[in-house]
Amino acid sequence: MKKLLTLLLLCSIGLTSLFSKSAEVQLVTTIDETPLAYELDYNGNLINDKVKDFEINIEKPLTEDGVTKYFSVKATSNLKNDKAVDIDITPDFFKTKLNGSKSFNYTSTVKPVEVTDFNIKSYILTAGKHVDELVYKFHLKWEGNADLPAGEYVSNVVINYTIK
Repeated sequence: MKKLLTLLLLCSIGLTSLFSKSAEVQLVTTIDETPLAYELDYNGNLINDKVKDFEINIEKPLTEDGVTKYFSVKATSNLKNDKAVDIDITPDFFKTKLNGSKSFNYTSTVKPVEVTDFNIKSYILTAGKHVDELVYKFHLKWEGNADLPAGEYVSNVVINYTIK
C-alpha cells in the first residue's frame, strides 16, 4: 500500500509538471547620468570659473612666513564611470610697484608653494552618487623675506582643475 501511494504521488507530480507553465521576466529601468558639476572654493567661498579678481588678503607682511587657508575642489554627480581629476597649481613670485610705477616692476624672491592634503596630483572620482565630494584640498605657504622693500605685494596663482 505504501508503495502504491508513493507511486501515485510521483505520477501526480509528473503530470502536474507536464501541464504547468512558467515564465521569467526582466524589469528594466534607467537612471540618467546627471551632468558632472565641480567647483573650487577658498575657505568656504566659491571661486567662479575663469575669475581673475578673487583677492585673498594676507594678514602678515611678506617679511614673515605666511600661509593661506584651504582651497578645495568638490564634485557632484551620479557617475556610471570613474573620472580622473587633474589639478595644476602655478603660483608666481610676489611682485610690487616701486618708484610710483603703474605696473609691477619689482619681483621678490618669495614664491608661494602648494601644500596638499593628498599625495597625488591626479585623483579618481569613482563611479557612484556624489554630493559635494571633496576631490582635492590644498593651501599655499611661503617663507618671508625681511630684506624686501616696502610696498603692496601681489602673487598671481593660476589654478587649473578638471574632471574628465
